[in-house]
Amino acid sequence: MKWYIAVLKKYAVFSGRARRKECWMFILFNTIIHLVLHLLRYAPREIGWEFYQRTGSIPGILPHMELFFIILFFAYSIAVLVPGLAVVARRLHDTGRSGLLLLWGLPGLGITWILRQLYDIHRTVSPTWGLIPIGIFVILIGILTVLKGSPEKNRYGPDPRA
Repeated sequence: MKWYIAVLKKYAVFSGRARRKECWMFILFNTIIHLVLHLLRYAPREIGWEFYQRTGSIPGILPHMELFFIILFFAYSIAVLVPGLAVVARRLHDTGRSGLLLLWGLPGLGITWILRQLYDIHRTVSPTWGLIPIGIFVILIGILTVLKGSPEKNRYGPDPRA
C-alpha cells in the first residue's frame, strides 16, 4: 500500500525514474479498487432484484445507490489518471525510454472514437475493432515497464533503487 500512496504523493511528477515495484504495485492496487467499485455498482441491482422477488416492490434508494457507485467509479478513475500516466512515464524513464511514448496511444483512441461515430451513424463497422490498436499499445507499454531499468544514472536521473 505504501507504493500506491507514494505514487499519489507524486501526483503529476513526470520527471525522474520509478522502480518496477512502484509502477506495478500502483497498477495492482488501482485494479483492485476499480474491481471493487465496479462490483459495488451492480450490488444494488442484485439486492433490489432479490427484494423485488420477495416483496413485489423495489426500495426507492437502490437506483440512487447504483448511480452513486457509477459516479464514484468514474470520479476515482479520473482522479488516478494523471498519477497513473506519471508513474508509467517514470518507469519508461528508468528503462532509458522517453515518457512521450505514452502519446502513441492517442491514435488508437482516435481510431476507436471514429469507429464509434461510424457505428452510430451507419451501423456498419463495429467500434470494438478500435480496441485492437489500444490493446496492442497497452501490451507493448506493459512489456516495456517490465524490463529491467538501467543500473547506472541515465539522462532521466539516478537509479531509483540506489
